[in-house]
Formats: sequence, C-alpha cells, structure tokens
Amino acid sequence: MKKLFWFALALALAACLGVILKNTWETTEFFLANGREATIKVGKKYNESRWAEPLPIKKISAYTGTMADQHEVLVETDWALNEKQTYPIRFLLRDVAAEARRMSVRQLANSIRLHTKEDGTPVTIQDTDLFERTLDKAMGPPAAGVYIRPRPVAEAAPDTTAPTVPFLIVEPGAVTWQVIWNNTQPGEWAVLVGWLLALQWLFTHAWGLPWRSTAQSKTAKKDFVHPSLRRIEADQPDAPKAKITYTPRKTPPPEAPGTAPEAPAPARTIALPPKANAPTGEPPVPYSTATPAPPLEPPAGIAQPALKLARKKNPETN
Repeated sequence: MKKLFWFALALALAACLGVILKNTWETTEFFLANGREATIKVGKKYNESRWAEPLPIKKISAYTGTMADQHEVLVETDWALNEKQTYPIRFLLRDVAAEARRMSVRQLANSIRLHTKEDGTPVTIQDTDLFERTLDKAMGPPAAGVYIRPRPVAEAAPDTTAPTVPFLIVEPGAVTWQVIWNNTQPGEWAVLVGWLLALQWLFTHAWGLPWRSTAQSKTAKKDFVHPSLRRIEADQPDAPKAKITYTPRKTPPPEAPGTAPEAPAPARTIALPPKANAPTGEPPVPYSTATPAPPLEPPAGIAQPALKLARKKNPETN
C-alpha cells in the first residue's frame, strides 16, 4: 500500500505541474490576443522594493516612466530595468485585466498605472551614503559656524493599493514560448527544477509496485552469486628466472695403497758468474746492520765530569 501511496502522490504532483504550465501558456496567449502594444521609456528607480506574494521568489521594484512619449506612468516589475531605455510592452485594459488576473495561476508581477503626486519623486542615494553617515556619527556634531550639507533621504514607497493593469515585455514578432522565457525569473526556474526533482524521487521510490513482485528478481536466478561470495582469482606469479648451476672441479684420483710417493722435484739453483767469489769463514765481529757512531770526545781544555751512582736506601728496611 505504501508503494501505491507514493505512486499516487507522484501522479498528483505531476498533474498540478501540468496544470500550472498549461495555465501559463494560455495566459500568455490571452495577452497576445487581447493586449495593446506600447513602449515605455524608463525614468528613475525608487529606493524601496518589496517581495512578491504569496511566494517570495521575486523582488518587485518601482520605476517612473513615460508611455507613448506623453503619459507619465509608474511601473512595477520584477525585472531590473535600465534608466533612459525604451522597452516594448503589451498591456491589458482594465475590463480585460480583471479577467486575466482571475484566470492566471501565476502572480502577474508586472503592472502599470498613471503616476500621481502622492507617489513622490525618486531620490538617488549614492553607494557611499551608509559609510558617510557612519563617519558623521563617529565625528560628532560640527563646530559652531560649520555648515554640512544634509544627506539625501530615501523617498516613501509608492502606493500599491491604487488600481493597475498588467503588462508583459513582448518583442516584435515574438511567439508564445519566447514571451514566457522573457517574462520569467531565475526564482521561478529554480522552483520548476525542484518540482521535477521531487517527481523523479517519488516515481523512483514507487517503482517497485505490488504487481511487480511476482517478477523474478536478480537474487532468485540460479547463477546468481552474492558479491561477497564471489571468488577472485589471484594473479599468476612471474615466471622463475634461470638458475645458476654449480659444476664441481675435477679432483685427481686417490693413490693406490702400497705405492711409494713420488720424490720431490730438485730445487732449482742459480749459477753465479765465474768472477764472483763466495765468502768463506765467519766474520770477525758479530754482524750488525747498524753503523757504529764514533765516541764523543770533550773539547780540549774542558774536563769531563765523572758520573757517580749511589744506591738509594729504602727507609722501610731500617
């Protein structure tokens, strides 16, 4: 039953999305069939802005403008318009505008009406206004007689309760899908992508339906082997390298018993030359390789001191 519930919920969300897309297409065609073409030259932008309702996915700003080069109008749109630039639009009259707003599921954020004195005049505030105000507060009040030019203050937001008529930015010769693309914002596309992802998750979750349980699953097959039980063959080791063979050295055969050993070979002698005479007899004195030094004799007229040695007595023997 849970699978059926998720499947039914996915179908309901898909149907709602289809209704919204169809309604958007029909509303755009209604604008193209019943709207009037005009051009708006954008003036200055108001400092105040507000979020769209009921879904705060658009930020609506107000601009002053001139339509047909003679009517001063107040423009409210979710687009960031450039000052002193002309845009082609298609707007509805009041009797038809009520019908368009009744049939449209999406909020028609773009609206236009005549500009009045109660709306005030937009004031341009520099980007450094916040820093300059903070600096003035930190410095304190100026000295006596010092004049400081007052900072511009943002005007009040224009009245949003006055009756307006909706409009769309329509390029000349644009078809329905081009008008829809030109009048949608990133917030609306983000909602659409999130909706599609939710549908994809619901359909995936409900794919295992009850009447599909009789189908043979992968685990019921005869040749199915669980991944944890699969046997992984080890890699074959490398071929063994050629071994170095040892060749023993040949030894002479052992001698037979009873055989006399061979006589050693006579030592070779070197014959002396005929003139060389070999020394005969022993030397008169012991042979020494050291050269004897001559005795030291004192110089003439100097008596040589006599060296006398005496044995030192041991005090322990006394």
